[in-house]
This record gives sequence, C-alpha cells and structure tokens, in this order.
Amino acid sequence: MTVTAVALSEIATIGELAALCSVTAPSADSVAEPVESNALRGLLAGAGLVPYVARCGTATDEFEVQIADLVGDLHHLADALGVMWSSVLDRAEDYHREERCGV
Repeated sequence: MTVTAVALSEIATIGELAALCSVTAPSADSVAEPVESNALRGLLAGAGLVPYVARCGTATDEFEVQIADLVGDLHHLADALGVMWSSVLDRAEDYHREERCGV
C-alpha cells in the first residue's frame, strides 16, 4: 500500500479524516502509481464528506451511514436539477472502474 492508502485505511473517525484532508496532497492525476492516485481521489471525496457530516450533525455515525446519507442527498439534488440519477450512477461506475484499472 502507498502512504495515502495506508493513512486512509487507519482512519476511524470523521475527525481523523478531517485532519488527513487538511494536509496538502498532490493531485490524483499527477501521481503515476494507481493505488496512490485512487487513495488521493478518495481523500478528495473525504474533503467533501467532512463539512457535510458537520452540517448534518452525524459525526458519531459510522462512515457507511455518513456516505449513504450524502449519496441520498446527492440523489435529491440530481432530482431537483433534472439530472437522471441512473446516468450519474452509470458514469460514476465507469469512472471508478477506469481509475481502479489505471486507464
């Protein structure tokens, strides 16, 4: 595992994630190692999750609950903006697959 991947795997609370997200990291696209690049992408998403959790007051919930809550609210946002949720999910799966494979 790479430095960022190890650091992410050891995080247990949203506070720990916030601390890791506050560290300046390189862009995922600037890193050649796919595992590190994907960990940096996860860290970028974490930087969005942290303020969302703070605003919702769900800091004591498990990460699965926090992430599911955010995804559910993104679904509401997509509905309000007239974006087809199934298209969002399909595109997200494609991006994830390509990034995991290092394409």
